[in-house]
Amino acid sequence: MPRWLWVYGAVVAIVLISLGGWLLLELRDPAPPAVSSSADLAEAGCTADTRQPDLGGGHLGPEEMVNSAPSLIYPDQPPSSGPHVGQVVSSGVFDVVIDPRITTHNLEHGYVVIWYDVDTSPADLAALRAWADAGLTSDHPKLVVAEYPIRLPNEADVVLTAWFQRQACDGFDAATADAFLRAHYDTFGDAPERGLPPHESSGNGVLDPAGQDLLLPPLDDVN
Repeated sequence: MPRWLWVYGAVVAIVLISLGGWLLLELRDPAPPAVSSSADLAEAGCTADTRQPDLGGGHLGPEEMVNSAPSLIYPDQPPSSGPHVGQVVSSGVFDVVIDPRITTHNLEHGYVVIWYDVDTSPADLAALRAWADAGLTSDHPKLVVAEYPIRLPNEADVVLTAWFQRQACDGFDAATADAFLRAHYDTFGDAPERGLPPHESSGNGVLDPAGQDLLLPPLDDVN
C-alpha cells in the first residue's frame, strides 16, 4: 500500500476520534446554571435557591394519616421532601387548593411544584400562570402550580419547590423561575424517582383536582 494512503488513513482516524470526543461532550447533560447574584435576587424580591433538610420519603399508610396534618410531617413548609400519600397530582396550573402531602410525591418524581398565596396579586398570578402554561406545553410538562392550603411563610407570594430545594419570592419573577426550573427540573435534581413520564391524565393513582380543592384530613388550622 502506498505510503500516502497510510498517512491519509491515519489523519482520517484522528479526525473521527476527535469528532467522537466532541460529540460526547456536547451530548452529556448540561451543567446547572450559575446561581443568581444576591443583588439580582434582592431586586426580584426573592430568597436564594436553598437546599433543604432531607425529611425522608415513603408512603403514608391509613394509620399514619390519622395524626398527620401537614405541619406535623413538614415542620418547615412548603415541603421539599418527606413522607407523602401514594397518589400524585396531574400536571397543570390550578386555581384550587391542593394538599402538599400529595404534591410531595410529585416532587419525588422530579416535578417542580410552585405554590401561590391566597393574597397573591392578580397580576402576579396571571404572569405565573402564563409562564407555567408555556412550560407545560413545551419542554417542562412536569409542573404543578396551585394555591397553598395555609398562608405561605414570611408573607411570600410565590414559593418554588423541588426535591430538597425551595425558593420564595414576593410576587412572581420569570427570570428567577426560569433559573430554578433549569437547575432542578427532573434530571438535574436529587429526586429519587426522576425520569418517570409526566402525569398528564387522571387514573392509576393520578388525581385531577377538576375545579375543586383537593385536601385530605386531618388539616392544619388555616387561621
